[in-house]
Amino acid sequence: MNNIDCRKLIESVLENEISKIEILNDYLYITIYPNTVLRSLSILNSNMQLSFQTLIDCFAVDYLKQRGVFTIFYQLHSYKIDKTIFIKTDALEDDNVQSVSMLFPNANWYEREIFDMFGIKFFDHPDLRRILNHHTDKHFLLRKE
Repeated sequence: MNNIDCRKLIESVLENEISKIEILNDYLYITIYPNTVLRSLSILNSNMQLSFQTLIDCFAVDYLKQRGVFTIFYQLHSYKIDKTIFIKTDALEDDNVQSVSMLFPNANWYEREIFDMFGIKFFDHPDLRRILNHHTDKHFLLRKE
C-alpha cells in the first residue's frame, strides 16, 4: 500500500479525529485531537485493512516556549501493510492524556518515562510513577525551563 492509499484509508476510518495529515520523509504524520487518543489508536489497531498493532515508540517534545504545548508522538507499525506511521497530539502543561497502555502494554513504560521527564500525566495508567528519577525530585529534566 502506498502513502496515498494509506492516507485515504486512515482519513476514512478516523474521520473527525484528525486535525492534520502530512507526509515527511516518506512517513505519514497524523495529528489528532487530544481527547481522541485512545479511540484513534484503537481504530488503527483493530481495522482489518490497516492493522497497526505494534507500538514501536512513544515520546514527547517540549514546545512550551514556542507553542505553549507538549507534543506526544506514537510511532505505530503494521506488518500487514508494511507501513510505519506517526500519530501526534498536543497536550497543555496541566493536561492529562489518556493512557494507551491497555491497548499497547509496552506503552506503560513509555508513558512512565514521559511523566518522569516532562511531568505529563496519563489518566487510566496502571502505575504512573517515576521510572528514572527519584520519587522526591520536583523537577522534570527534559522540560526546557
